[in-house]
Formats: sequence, C-alpha cells, structure tokens
Amino acid sequence: MGWLYSERWPTRKDLIAHLTKDNEHSKTLKYCCVGNNLWMVKELPDGTRFILMCLMQFHGGSFCYWGYKDIDETSGPSAVNCPLSYIEMCTEPHNDYSREWRERVRQYHKLRNRKLAIGDTFTYCSMQWQVCDTHGMQGWSITQLPEQGLVYRFHRRQMKHVTDIVQCQT
Repeated sequence: MGWLYSERWPTRKDLIAHLTKDNEHSKTLKYCCVGNNLWMVKELPDGTRFILMCLMQFHGGSFCYWGYKDIDETSGPSAVNCPLSYIEMCTEPHNDYSREWRERVRQYHKLRNRKLAIGDTFTYCSMQWQVCDTHGMQGWSITQLPEQGLVYRFHRRQMKHVTDIVQCQT
C-alpha cells in the first residue's frame, strides 16, 4: 500500500481523470474532491458498490508530477469527510470495518451540521462562547464568556469539536 507517481500526471486534473476513468474491473459512478482526498463510488461488474478514497499528493522537487495512494473502505480510510450521499449509493458492506467507518462518517456529518442561533452558548476548547451573529453557510461570529469583548469568526468545520450547546430562550 505505497504511493504511485507517474510523469503521466503532471497536473492534479490529469491524475483525477486517470483515477475516475472506467475500466473492465470497475466503473466510477460518482466522485468529488475534499481537499486532496478524492472520494469515489465504484461499481464492480457483479453490481457491488463501494467507496474508494485516493489520497493525492504533488511530488515536487525534481519530480514535478502527482501521485496517489488508494484506500477502499474495507481497509482503513481514517478520513471521514466522505459525502453522506456516497454511503447511500453503496451496497451493504461485507465487513465490520466498513460498517464502523460508515457510522463514523455519519457521526462526523451529524456533529458538523449542527445549527447555532444568536444567543446560544457552547463549549469549545474548554472555554465558554456565545453566538453574536450568524453568517449562513460561512459560520458565526462568537465572543468568549464571560468577557464578551473580542468577536471571532467560527466556521462550520469547527462544529465537530463543540460540546454542551445551550439554546437561547427568547
């Protein structure tokens, strides 16, 4: 399970085209990139569907091309930023690791997609915070309690670390 680099992939786009190309062994039904994680739903000739993640990386130095390391859901992606819709597209997994990984992905999205309203308080990094303003998909403006001085931007991706949300009673 090492990395594979090639001069055939001088750009990230070239590598993605190579990895998502259909062949006699599997067909790519859907794919997307989350950072340098390329997530794909693959279908085998027997109709089995599974999730494959390819970690992508630019080699750099005197080797100016891209490479990848492929990890399917049965052998251990530790990343959980796979789109939820990909799990729904797949057939039931055949091993416990896949089932557990899919549950971790669902939990990640559940925590990440929690909502906050103006006046709500929560714990983040062992400190109490209060929401001052909302910015839709861009996150929130927050201030630390009890000082309520400086206002900071708080992004949705940070929600997975939030505990003890107290809804404002207005």
